[in-house]
Amino acid sequence: MANPKMIQAHSAPCYHLAFSPDGKILASAGFDRLIKLWAFPDGKVVREITGHSGPVYCVGFSSNGKEIVSSSADGTIRIWTAADGKPVREIKGHKGIVDSVEYSPDGKLLASCGVDKTVRLWNPADGKEIKNLGAHGGAVYLALFSPDGKVLASASQDKTIKIWDVTARKENKSLKGHGDGVTTLV
Repeated sequence: MANPKMIQAHSAPCYHLAFSPDGKILASAGFDRLIKLWAFPDGKVVREITGHSGPVYCVGFSSNGKEIVSSSADGTIRIWTAADGKPVREIKGHKGIVDSVEYSPDGKLLASCGVDKTVRLWNPADGKEIKNLGAHGGAVYLALFSPDGKVLASASQDKTIKIWDVTARKENKSLKGHGDGVTTLV
């Protein structure tokens, strides 16, 4: 069997990847402040998206694949059109690195989290904050919606996973037991 082809993705570490809903585009978030869109599976760059002034920590697609969302060390969340990479809106509210941002399955909400220890919900249509759900005791690395969009889980440096009720907009429970920070969830 031949070795897989290695592709130089970014000039600095590539921190996050996301597939488009149809699986034809792979987006990469780089510490070189770029978002790259790759045709899949051939691996050709179809677009570079620029606009963040700091490393890009997270990238994702809306459920219909028409928009891309990204978060950065520049403290912003940005929404772009997937078709041409044009900016749609910039969202500010976190202090410091925004580690993670994700669309809800129905596309009506964005969840974000960051080094400011907060987990927040946003309206992607206008960029306004809907609710600062609360805080962990340390940086929050990931916020992830359940497939039905009713629950949000967040992973933190404080060794906990918090479960949030999206409808009620409040913390449901805190899961403890890790010996160190929790960096990811599936």
